[in-house]
Amino acid sequence: MLKILLTILAYCALTIFAAPPNLQDQPTNVSSDATNLSQGRPHSLDGGSCTWDDTLGDADCGTFTVTFGDGSIWGFKAYTTVRLPNFSTDFILNCSNHGDAWTAVTNTPGLPYIISIHGGNGCISTDFRWEDWDNLWIKYANQWVNVPTDERCSNVFWNGKGRRCVIEIRPADPAPTSVMELPGQR
Repeated sequence: MLKILLTILAYCALTIFAAPPNLQDQPTNVSSDATNLSQGRPHSLDGGSCTWDDTLGDADCGTFTVTFGDGSIWGFKAYTTVRLPNFSTDFILNCSNHGDAWTAVTNTPGLPYIISIHGGNGCISTDFRWEDWDNLWIKYANQWVNVPTDERCSNVFWNGKGRRCVIEIRPADPAPTSVMELPGQR
């Protein structure tokens, strides 16, 4: 009887902890270099708006996506992917000082500015609080994205244990709001 029970428990464990149903959400190599995405080519469905598929959904042309998390059952949040049409790169956030560090994403063809990411709670993957993304920020050009609350970010993956942000590649420069912001003037 014990042997049958152990066999059933082993089968259940293998079934529960096996790969998620959608394998395209899983990273193939955590330390992989940039890759070309054939599915990322821009397309237009109605002849007017232009979108591209970053493997997690459509994004408007003129944007790139930053995805946090690996989509696994454990929800490794520090795994990060930057995607543009025809380009993708994966990396792990700089989690020194308990996430109070910045990761600079350079050498991304098609982006005129450097992406800077503050790890924050994106570096805490073992707390079983996947909804806690506090202090995870993205700086790009004149944009500041607060990952947990910004409307440009949403939950992703089959288990909701990831976060995806869609960011403009060439944001418009905001007009100065005061004389103090004008260079060379006081």
